[in-house]
Amino acid sequence: MLATTINLLALLFGEGLRQSNAYLVGKDRGRTGGVFSNTVFYGGAVGLLLLGLFFLGQRWLWFSRLAGVRDLLLVTLLIAVVTVLFRGFCAIFLGLERMVEYNLTPPFFILLYFCGNLFALKVLSLGLPGVMSSWLVAVVLVSALTVFLLWRIMHSGPFQGGETSLKVRKGLDTALLRSSLRLGFKGMLISLLLALLFRVDIYLVNHFLGAGLTGIYSISIVFAEMLQKVPNAAGTVLFSKIGSSKQRWGDQLTATVCRFIFLLTVALALVLVLTGKWLIPFLFGERFSGAYLPLVCMLPGVIAVASGSIINTNLWGRGYPVLSVIAPAVALSVNVVLNLLLIPTVGLVGAGLATSVAYILWGLLIFGYFVRNSSFSLPELIWPKASDLLVLKGRIGKDAT
Repeated sequence: MLATTINLLALLFGEGLRQSNAYLVGKDRGRTGGVFSNTVFYGGAVGLLLLGLFFLGQRWLWFSRLAGVRDLLLVTLLIAVVTVLFRGFCAIFLGLERMVEYNLTPPFFILLYFCGNLFALKVLSLGLPGVMSSWLVAVVLVSALTVFLLWRIMHSGPFQGGETSLKVRKGLDTALLRSSLRLGFKGMLISLLLALLFRVDIYLVNHFLGAGLTGIYSISIVFAEMLQKVPNAAGTVLFSKIGSSKQRWGDQLTATVCRFIFLLTVALALVLVLTGKWLIPFLFGERFSGAYLPLVCMLPGVIAVASGSIINTNLWGRGYPVLSVIAPAVALSVNVVLNLLLIPTVGLVGAGLATSVAYILWGLLIFGYFVRNSSFSLPELIWPKASDLLVLKGRIGKDAT
């Protein structure tokens, strides 16, 4: 629950900043100093807002119900604020095409968080407060590393000198900030809707079934997310290719990647169906064996999301058409309604079924839009072709530029 809250807050307050930072710096590296300064100011404003709401909330009647986890909520808000800053700084690496630094910081965070958890849980026996504290320490340290690397880039190397220097600007660049907020709003809205689509069931399961079954259900979510890692990585690369290529070749590349992801996800889903019944207890203990059936119910929707995310990347690269906002909004509404109907009667299996139906609906809407606005049919986006390997290797479609 706390992790989901952090992710949603980071999306709400930071996704627009992340996307606009990468875009603005990528278009004009001379803006780097201003973007860096604005990110610091923006993060400070978000921190004041969230912490102000937290302390004001202690006077609200409903807040007394959360008195037992008040400290955890405070740490959660602090993690969210630092995460907004961290993602905003990392996006500058992406805009500068400094891929070494961009790919270095997330593994460093994982290592710090893992070691912190081992120390907090095994040595100090601090339980959940220890986990959240180690998360906060890890994200603060990795953010400090990110700032240090950016500072070195902006004050040395081939970018330094004269008016084209990337050095940090003093003060807030209001014109640049307005551009950043304007560019990032639609991306933030879409990302937030998608995050709610993928996470609203956690809150509903907790509401109806309690924290214990929510913990079991979260294991189903973990495996579903694992299947989404490859499409997410492919989408990051595809996004940059689409933005700089002709639409015809971009659509061809999208269809090729989509077919590959569909085949891979189906194969991995079958492996989970065959092995999940013993794999889940082996990894997490017998107490979590109840996560298997919800996971199986969820897998058809996960396959649809994995393939649909590739198509969705194409839509984002073409300027966020209206459908990219409508599709997650409709699917989210269906997800909430079905969860409200099925969780009280069928339990975790109902949550898995509701989520799967909503995922499939989102995928169908995304696929339908792409089919109507391209030369590809639905079967051509699913069934692999022998020529796909040649396209992925870059031997076909040399007219990309």
